[in-house]
Amino acid sequence: MSLSVCIVTSSYPRFEQDGNARFVRSIAEAQAALSHTVHVLAPYAPQVCSYPSPVQLHWFRYVWLAQSGVMGHAGALENDRRLKRSAYWLAPLYFVAQSVALAKIVRRYRIDLIHAHWVVPNGVSAALVSRWTNKPLVVSLHGSDVYLSMRSAWLGRLARWVFQRARAVTACSPELAEGAVRVGADRQRIHLVPWGASPEVFTDRADEGHLRDRLGIPRDAPIVLGLGRLVSKKGFANLIQSAPRVLAKYPETWFIIVGDGPERERLVSQANSLGVSNRVILPGPVRWSEVPEYLRMSSMFVVPSVRDVSGNMDGLPTTALEAMAAGRPVIGTAVGGIPLVVEHDQTGLIVPEADSEALTGAIIKLLSSVDERQRMGRAGRERVERYLNWGAVARQFDELYNLTLAP
Repeated sequence: MSLSVCIVTSSYPRFEQDGNARFVRSIAEAQAALSHTVHVLAPYAPQVCSYPSPVQLHWFRYVWLAQSGVMGHAGALENDRRLKRSAYWLAPLYFVAQSVALAKIVRRYRIDLIHAHWVVPNGVSAALVSRWTNKPLVVSLHGSDVYLSMRSAWLGRLARWVFQRARAVTACSPELAEGAVRVGADRQRIHLVPWGASPEVFTDRADEGHLRDRLGIPRDAPIVLGLGRLVSKKGFANLIQSAPRVLAKYPETWFIIVGDGPERERLVSQANSLGVSNRVILPGPVRWSEVPEYLRMSSMFVVPSVRDVSGNMDGLPTTALEAMAAGRPVIGTAVGGIPLVVEHDQTGLIVPEADSEALTGAIIKLLSSVDERQRMGRAGRERVERYLNWGAVARQFDELYNLTLAP
């Protein structure tokens, strides 16, 4: 059944090569491929420019000076732990503007169903408009939203109200599902839906060496790659901590951590203090089109996620799935949804969180055997092709939509 769906989100790619919340775009476009009419409502930002997409994008403004807006696009949190002070007075403006814009879209385009990503802040306006228009609501959880709802009494009350209104809630990890239950969600309405990747984008073509030449890395040197926002919960400090012992055994190895964020200076300082700055590269944020090239030239991909000092953690980093799609073995920690997609000793290795010694051992194990890396890489890509792709995710949402619309 073809539906008209409105996705409400606080983060979305603002331009064609933007890697911000790329997974939400992937979900939306995969749903459009199933013949649904998909609208996306997201907050405007100065970087927004039009780009081709099968979904209809709607950008709403909630503050006169767009440069002062921190709501959305990963701007409202400090190191993914707490809300910035400006977010508190901007939140009411955001809520009103988002609610008005969503109500207009629902009525103008005869929306059948509202799908909110992040229970706070977007679930609040989505639940209100759902109540006004009597349209069913689906809410997808991602990590920081549940974390904030558990730590803040007033956010927890808002999230509980949203959960009561939602006909279905999806989580990308068991921990998020349990957190939602503690906040007040009905366990019977929660569905575990791991994310996916696009295998056709991350084809395992030969590394042509252009990126290696630009970074000054020899063509035959092994590369340990990490990618993500440079915040505490990503655990990249543990990856750098492992570098000296890895280099002692395999001195030709290079470490690359792609991304930007508040932890960047600390990570650079750590590499300097450990004496490995000549083998640890932090190139900063990169264009989305460069991500497959980084993966192709890597020997393995590391997702060292941890629970940070305040208890926040990842839901399910889609970078792990993208590495699998590229045919690379993944070393991940037993955090969030990572063990749902990375099968230990099959598509990669799972190590305890914040255990740099175990992480070092896993890296050395994979560096010691090209055959093992290739075996795990092939198994990972096959799993993405069969099960963990955006088409499969869209079909799961399609089944969920039909369930919520059933009389």
